[in-house]
Parts: sequence; C-alpha cells; structure tokens
Amino acid sequence: MQREKYMETGKGTVVPERKRLWGWMGSWPAVAAGIILAVLAELALAWYGAGRGYGIEDQGRGLEPSVIVDYEIEDGRFRAAGEVPMILFQTEESPGHIHFIFQEPLKKDTMVFLYYEEDPSAHFDRFSRKERYMMEGTREAALTVPAGDFHSFRLEIRGDFVPEQVRLVPAVPAGEITAGMVLGQVKPWRMAVMGVFLAAGLYLWQGRRLADRQRAVRPAVSGGTGADGAGRRIWLDLVRSLAAVLVIIVHVTEPAVLILPPGSRLHLAARAISLGALSCNLLFVLISGALLLPWKEEPVGVFVQKRLMSVVLPLAVYACFYVRLMCITRTGAATWIWYYLRMVAGGTLVEAPHLWLVYVLAGLYLLVIPFRYMLRKLPEKMEKLLTVTILALLAVRTASLWSGQMVGISCFLGDWPGIFLLGYFLTRDWMRRYDRLLVAGGAGAFVLAFWLQGFRPDYKEIVCNQSILMTSMSMAVFVTALGMERWLAPLARMLKVCSRYSYQVLLVHWFVLGNFIYNGWMSSQMPGVVQVALPVPVCLALSLGIAAVTDLLAVKVLDRGLVKLGEVLKKGNSEG
Repeated sequence: MQREKYMETGKGTVVPERKRLWGWMGSWPAVAAGIILAVLAELALAWYGAGRGYGIEDQGRGLEPSVIVDYEIEDGRFRAAGEVPMILFQTEESPGHIHFIFQEPLKKDTMVFLYYEEDPSAHFDRFSRKERYMMEGTREAALTVPAGDFHSFRLEIRGDFVPEQVRLVPAVPAGEITAGMVLGQVKPWRMAVMGVFLAAGLYLWQGRRLADRQRAVRPAVSGGTGADGAGRRIWLDLVRSLAAVLVIIVHVTEPAVLILPPGSRLHLAARAISLGALSCNLLFVLISGALLLPWKEEPVGVFVQKRLMSVVLPLAVYACFYVRLMCITRTGAATWIWYYLRMVAGGTLVEAPHLWLVYVLAGLYLLVIPFRYMLRKLPEKMEKLLTVTILALLAVRTASLWSGQMVGISCFLGDWPGIFLLGYFLTRDWMRRYDRLLVAGGAGAFVLAFWLQGFRPDYKEIVCNQSILMTSMSMAVFVTALGMERWLAPLARMLKVCSRYSYQVLLVHWFVLGNFIYNGWMSSQMPGVVQVALPVPVCLALSLGIAAVTDLLAVKVLDRGLVKLGEVLKKGNSEG
C-alpha cells in the first residue's frame, strides 16, 4: 500500500498532500454517498408504508369492538372512566394500520397503547405492545400495526374523544406492493432533509478521518508529542458510564417490581436494584459539578459554545424522536414546528418524562460562571462549612417529608445547586480524609431507604433526588469510583467511549425501551430473572448505537453549522 504523503504548511501544521491537491474534490464521494443513502432510506420507508396499508384507506373497514371497558359512552362521546380504558377487538385479516378521524379536536395530549397477539385466546403480554400519543387538537391520526400475523388486539386511548370514523386498513403482502404504491408514499421533503444531514454527516466524518491520520503521523514530521487525552480522569468516565447504565436499570426494573410476586427473592432483589439505581440522577449532577466548577480561564462566550450547547443541542435533536416519531397525529408542517418548539421550550414532552433532569442540568450550567468565581479562592475551611451546610439542609428537607411536618424556610443550597456544588467538593484533596465515612454513610442510607420502601407508599418523595439518603448513596458511589482510578487503566478505552455517549444514552434510552424492548421479541412467560436482566444490555447497546449514528449525522452537523453561522455573523459585524 502506498504511504500517504504529508506537507508542511509553514504554520506548524501538517496537511495531507492529497487533501491539499484535491480540496473539495476528495469530499464528493462522501456527499454523493449521503444523497444515495437518503434516496434508498426514503424508498425503504415508502415501501414499508405501502405495506402497512397507507394510501389505501378507502379499502379499510370500520372497527367492530368485541368488548369496551372503562369508557362511558354518551351520544357517541367516549369518556375515560377508569385507570385503563380499553377497546378489545379481533380480525381475521392482518391490519396494516388503524385510521382515526375525530368529530372534535382532542382537548389534550392523549396516550395510545396497542397490545397485539396472534392467538385470540391468549392473554395480552406487556412485552408485545406499541406506545404512542396524539397531540392536543388532533383531528386525524394513524397508528401503524406491527408486521405479523396478529388477530387479537387491545386498544387503549387514555382520554376523551368523539370518533367520527375508526377504520382497520389491511396490510398489503410484499408480493402485491406496486411501484405506484411505493411512489405514492414518498415524501420529498423528508428525503431532502435526510439527504442534507447524511451528506453533511459523511462529509464531516471523512474530514475527521483525515485529521486523525494527520495526527497519527504528526510526531514523526513535526516532533509533537501525539498525546491524546493526557491527564484524563478515568474514574469520571466510570461514573458517567455507570450513571447511563443505572438510568436504564431504573426504567426496566420499576415496571417489573409491580408484577413480580411480592416477597419473593426476585421481587426483593428488583426492589433493591431499582432503589440503588435511582442514584443515577444525582450522579449526573455530581459529575457536572466536578467537571465544570474548577476554575478555568474561559470567556463566557466560549463556555456557552462548548458547554451549554453540549446540553441544549443534543436535547433539541433527540426531542424529535419523542415529538415526531412517537406521535401518530396527521397534520401539517407548521403545526409540527410550533408544537415541537412549545414542547421543547416548556419541557413537557409527552413521551419523554425522564427529560426533566436535562432541564435541571441546563439550569445549573447557567450558574457555572458565578460559582467558579465564588469558589476560585475559597478557603478550605469555608469549603467544609458549605459542604456541611448543604448536607444539613438536605437532611432537614428529608426529615420534614418523613414526618409530614413541613419546614417553612428553604434555601437553594438544599436543592440541586447544593448537590451541584457537592460534586466539586467531593474532588477536593481534603475530602479524601472522609472517603470511608462517606462510603459507610451511603451504605447506611441504602439500608434505611430500603426499609422505608417496604411500608411508605410515598417513599420516593422521601428518598429520591434532593434527599440526604439518595445524596449519601450517590456520594458513596462517587468516591468509590474515584478510589478505583489506579485499577481502571485496562478499561480506559471502553469507558471513554461509554462516557462520551452517556448523556445521549440518557436522552434516547426511553425511546429505545418503547420501540425495541417492548415490541414482541420477549415474553412475560420467560423467567423473571430474564425479564429483568436481558432488556438492560440490549437497551444499552441499541442506545449507544443510535447515539453514535445520531451524533454523527445530526448533532455534529448542526453544531458545525451553528459554528459556521457564528463565524459569518461575526465577520459581517466586523466588516460593518
């Protein structure tokens, strides 16, 4: 293989000769590949849509329920009158989708669940369901039925509605799908958007590959060190990776706890695991404090670009998964855009209740600059005093919730900002004298919380988040990981990758659970241990894969575009 030639530019950098000579020509294969992939992806989506009966709604037939439960029906108006209102129906032919038309717009965002079975005599399985929602104001919606030989269904519309027409549209066998049916489902705007992002993402990826090759030979040409990530704290990568895994564990084990036989060993184990995993929220906050609050000579503009955008931009991208892909409402682009902006700005995404933590983190990021100045020359004695004050305030808050006697005073140090500061204090040298005490305190807090869980229905209010119990548990995990730094070197590369996508896993895992874990490949007839343990690594692997692709094709593209836009605006202002 011919070795790549490199040239000095006169500015101390090294540029591949091929890149220097070809310029943009070397990027065209990546751009062309992106456009071709967009066309193929659109044709695949159009083929799937045609197979699920889209475009032949006139061939559907009216839904004929066999049983209606927990709905009060008056003058054609369905009003949810129970916790789980449902419509049971069966069909001899496999439906492709259910088409809804409502006489009146929906008054609020409404959850929709569809359970499906092949055998009409079988019980519906919690692992075989589809979960979607309809936005407020919906007049028309379409719920795709998963491909398969399903004949028995349970439809749950958890809200009030006035149906004008509900039709089962038949699926179209693969051999009967025509080119005209496929072309009828092609959406040019969707294909254009995919083309732009795929082409730009592959172009940037190719550029990074060339840059990596440049760095690989730079020591031999320019005498650089070639160090990558020198001084990286592996233990923080471990904590970030652990926090991402614990988020998934919480949302897998909590539903399992509700259905496992009470008092069984597996039930007790699931309760304990779920309780310990709830420390994930605080771990993300503690990590942020440890990374961001140490003093740095960093202008506000640079901080906003590097840090705040690292939270807001991925949130804006992954919100599309929940706002658009999880919604079955049929409406125009203007409505979608307005609804998306309203949901993201208000933090009220229907299918993403877990994203409240992201808004907490974004708010804490706004405090970083003033906190840095406050902590810059803070004496050790004052750091200790602040630590004790924060813990005391959290303890008072927890005790008041436990006793039911609320304390009238409050202080922001007894809330998320205080826990944010604790992340910084936990990394201080003087804190190492208390590591064993913190670990013991965390173990004691876990035992107390587990005991409380057994008889207090409101235990989550007492134990979780801004609680001295959960804070103690989280600090114990934090300092334990810090003490393991010397043994983590063999895992450094793996932890670096997991840590890199930990925030993205937090964002996307709920989408993965709803769309890949509970879609029929598992069964509640499997052993309970398998039901609890298997979804966690599967969800983690899928979340990491989706995060890596989304980061490449969307987040980095938008980030680069915003940087370029800022440069253009800055140049325009300077010239003006």
